[in-house]
Amino acid sequence: MDDLAAMPWPIALAFGIVAFATIRYGVPAWFARGEGPLAQAFASQPDFLAPLAWMALALCTLAAAVSFLKSRHRRNLLDTRTNLESLAAMGWHDF
Repeated sequence: MDDLAAMPWPIALAFGIVAFATIRYGVPAWFARGEGPLAQAFASQPDFLAPLAWMALALCTLAAAVSFLKSRHRRNLLDTRTNLESLAAMGWHDF
Protein backbone atom coordinates (compact mmCIF):
# COMPACT_ATOMS: atom_id res chain seq x y z
CA MET A 1 0.00 0.00 0.00
CA ASP A 2 2.93 2.33 0.67
CA ASP A 3 4.13 1.87 -2.89
CA LEU A 4 0.70 2.78 -4.27
CA ALA A 5 0.50 5.82 -1.99
CA ALA A 6 3.88 6.97 -3.32
CA MET A 7 2.59 6.91 -6.91
CA PRO A 8 0.41 9.64 -8.42
CA TRP A 9 -3.17 9.20 -7.24
CA PRO A 10 -4.72 8.46 -10.68
CA ILE A 11 -2.39 5.49 -11.08
CA ALA A 12 -3.40 4.07 -7.70
CA LEU A 13 -7.06 4.51 -8.55
CA ALA A 14 -6.65 2.88 -11.97
CA PHE A 15 -4.74 0.01 -10.35
CA GLY A 16 -7.65 -0.50 -7.96
CA ILE A 17 -10.18 -0.63 -10.78
CA VAL A 18 -8.06 -3.12 -12.74
CA ALA A 19 -7.51 -5.23 -9.62
CA PHE A 20 -11.25 -5.22 -8.90
CA ALA A 21 -12.16 -6.33 -12.42
CA THR A 22 -9.44 -8.98 -12.47
CA ILE A 23 -10.35 -10.48 -9.11
CA ARG A 24 -14.11 -10.17 -9.50
CA TYR A 25 -14.50 -11.34 -13.08
CA GLY A 26 -11.17 -12.49 -14.55
CA VAL A 27 -10.04 -15.05 -11.98
CA PRO A 28 -13.37 -16.90 -11.75
CA ALA A 29 -13.71 -16.94 -15.54
CA TRP A 30 -10.17 -18.26 -15.94
CA PHE A 31 -10.67 -21.02 -13.38
CA ALA A 32 -14.14 -21.91 -14.68
CA ARG A 33 -12.72 -22.72 -18.12
CA GLY A 34 -10.78 -25.65 -16.72
CA GLU A 35 -11.91 -29.02 -15.57
CA GLY A 36 -11.79 -30.46 -12.10
CA PRO A 37 -13.13 -29.68 -8.67
CA LEU A 38 -11.69 -26.16 -8.50
CA ALA A 39 -13.23 -25.23 -11.83
CA GLN A 40 -16.58 -26.64 -10.73
CA ALA A 41 -16.40 -24.68 -7.48
CA PHE A 42 -15.79 -21.41 -9.33
CA ALA A 43 -18.52 -22.22 -11.85
CA SER A 44 -21.06 -22.88 -9.12
CA GLN A 45 -20.08 -19.88 -6.96
CA PRO A 46 -19.08 -17.03 -9.33
CA ASP A 47 -19.36 -14.43 -6.52
CA PHE A 48 -16.89 -16.25 -4.30
CA LEU A 49 -14.13 -13.66 -4.72
CA ALA A 50 -16.38 -10.58 -4.64
CA PRO A 51 -15.47 -9.55 -1.06
CA LEU A 52 -11.77 -9.81 -1.89
CA ALA A 53 -12.29 -7.68 -5.01
CA TRP A 54 -14.09 -5.00 -3.02
CA MET A 55 -11.32 -5.02 -0.39
CA ALA A 56 -8.67 -4.55 -3.09
CA LEU A 57 -10.62 -1.65 -4.57
CA ALA A 58 -11.08 -0.06 -1.14
CA LEU A 59 -7.38 -0.34 -0.29
CA CYS A 60 -6.32 1.13 -3.62
CA THR A 61 -8.84 3.96 -3.22
CA LEU A 62 -7.44 4.64 0.25
CA ALA A 63 -3.90 4.68 -1.18
CA ALA A 64 -5.06 7.09 -3.91
CA ALA A 65 -6.56 9.39 -1.27
CA VAL A 66 -3.32 9.35 0.74
CA SER A 67 -1.35 10.09 -2.43
CA PHE A 68 -3.67 12.97 -3.30
CA LEU A 69 -3.33 14.48 0.18
CA LYS A 70 0.47 14.11 0.13
CA SER A 71 0.74 15.79 -3.27
CA ARG A 72 -1.53 18.59 -2.10
CA HIS A 73 0.64 19.07 1.00
CA ARG A 74 3.83 19.19 -1.10
CA ARG A 75 2.24 21.68 -3.47
CA ASN A 76 1.26 23.92 -0.55
CA LEU A 77 4.81 23.74 0.81
CA LEU A 78 6.19 24.80 -2.55
CA ASP A 79 3.64 27.58 -3.02
CA THR A 80 4.40 29.13 0.38
CA ARG A 81 8.10 29.59 -0.38
CA THR A 82 8.98 33.10 -1.45
CA ASN A 83 12.52 32.63 -2.75
CA LEU A 84 15.20 30.03 -3.29
CA GLU A 85 16.76 30.58 0.14
CA SER A 86 13.54 29.66 1.92
CA LEU A 87 13.25 26.59 -0.31
CA ALA A 88 16.86 25.62 0.35
CA ALA A 89 16.35 26.03 4.11
CA MET A 90 13.75 23.26 4.06
CA GLY A 91 14.88 19.70 4.56
CA TRP A 92 14.31 17.03 1.98
CA HIS A 93 12.05 15.18 4.44
CA ASP A 94 9.47 17.93 4.05
CA PHE A 95 8.90 16.90 0.47
